[in-house]
Amino acid sequence: MIELNIFAVIVSAVIIMGLGAMWFSPVLFGNQWMKEMNLTMEDFERMQAEGKSFTMAYVSSGISALVISVAMASLISLLGFHGNIAYALLTAVLIYFCFTAMATLKEIHWEDRPLRLSMIGGGYELTSYLIAAGISALWV
Repeated sequence: MIELNIFAVIVSAVIIMGLGAMWFSPVLFGNQWMKEMNLTMEDFERMQAEGKSFTMAYVSSGISALVISVAMASLISLLGFHGNIAYALLTAVLIYFCFTAMATLKEIHWEDRPLRLSMIGGGYELTSYLIAAGISALWV
């Protein structure tokens, strides 16, 4: 039976959202991400002046963070890894490399996606998985 701590799931999702805000800001990798996307701050200002809303981007990021948190908590529970941080983190790494990184590898080659762009996004995803797994393992 799956045991979920809803409070832990919500905290995990909020932390992942906060991580994303930092990760894609100039504080961490925002400048490199914008360069790889061929965007400038002027582009963002122009888009906002033209009425483009980023609301759906934030909503989809929130949904993604919540789904990652619920899925990781469910998996950690099913595997019986509550209280075992090492196995939980290993599970997160395996999920990332076996599924997310392999899908990204195809995108790099089939879509000619820049490696640096994929590494920035992939680093965020891996860190998100680790956060969700760690919280799920420790917060029973």
